[in-house]
Amino acid sequence: MEPGSQNQVRIIKTGQALPADRESLFWFTAQAIPLSTESNNLSSKQISGGVQVLANTIKLMYRPSGLPVAPEKGFGALRFKTTAEGITITNPSPYYITFTSLKVGGQELMTKQQKENMVSPFSTLFLPLKGVHYPAKVSWTVINDLGGGSTYQGEIP
Repeated sequence: MEPGSQNQVRIIKTGQALPADRESLFWFTAQAIPLSTESNNLSSKQISGGVQVLANTIKLMYRPSGLPVAPEKGFGALRFKTTAEGITITNPSPYYITFTSLKVGGQELMTKQQKENMVSPFSTLFLPLKGVHYPAKVSWTVINDLGGGSTYQGEIP
């Protein structure tokens, strides 16, 4: 691309069949190396330091029409089960559910150290958890279709 120009990306569904009973997830990453006017006048031997590369990763979801449950109902339908080492979250819905917050007994599980923050359709996610006495209140906030947060509450027996 020429400096100062813009480009568009068009994403087209291929002939590959996607599941009709659940969402499908894709990742799109775009990278750019910004132009530096100073670098045009320097040889590679004169450059010290590094080049900054800009990258944006976007989560793309394909949602087939006619799914039997509305997204908001699916986000709130999670089931929680205790194990000796933590909790298992079951997602009985056809939607990918991305947490921004998950509190069990007042303890936040979605910390910077927690790498997994999404549970796939019809799947489970295990999260380590110690020091909670049951029954315990559970509340979770997920990213909704508008990019905001929707909060739900329940109890783990």
